[in-house]
Amino acid sequence: NNYTSLLADPYSYRVMVTTLIFSAVTIAVSVPLGFVFAWLIERTDLPYKALAMSLLSIGVLFPTFLKAMGWVFLCHPRIGVINIFLMQLFGLKGAPLNIATLGGIGFVQGLTLAPLAYVMISAALRGRERGLRVCDIMGGIRSGIRAESLCCAPGRSEVLSPPAGSRRAGVPGCARDEPG
Repeated sequence: NNYTSLLADPYSYRVMVTTLIFSAVTIAVSVPLGFVFAWLIERTDLPYKALAMSLLSIGVLFPTFLKAMGWVFLCHPRIGVINIFLMQLFGLKGAPLNIATLGGIGFVQGLTLAPLAYVMISAALRGRERGLRVCDIMGGIRSGIRAESLCCAPGRSEVLSPPAGSRRAGVPGCARDEPG
């Protein structure tokens, strides 16, 4: 009976669509940002990695409410400091940034969840790095040559056989640097 009345109410469909849009915007912001942060910290020679990891981890500890209020004070169409500055600077009559919309709220939520996405994605990238190191050692790859660059080289179509016994050891098939 309650489910029937819920499904018969047109407002519930509007709420579902709004939730899907909000979720899509949030995911579209948080996952790419988390991936970029994780890639830069885990897979590059970025200086001050420990500092970057700490700053991103601290973002998880702050309450979401405080972050949201900070964004309101920065980008609200009426009281946002950035909007007031831009309107005065360029002589605009209306605020150029509006976080009081569904897209704006999703954007702020996505920025808020980017550190959490970083934590999850960086763990996967760290695990991948260990697997590539094992792959390098078992494949006899010289130091300085990465299995990843050999396996994922663009335009490379030949199948390179994994080292003998690697499948039994649980090592994924990977490229070998053939001697000579």
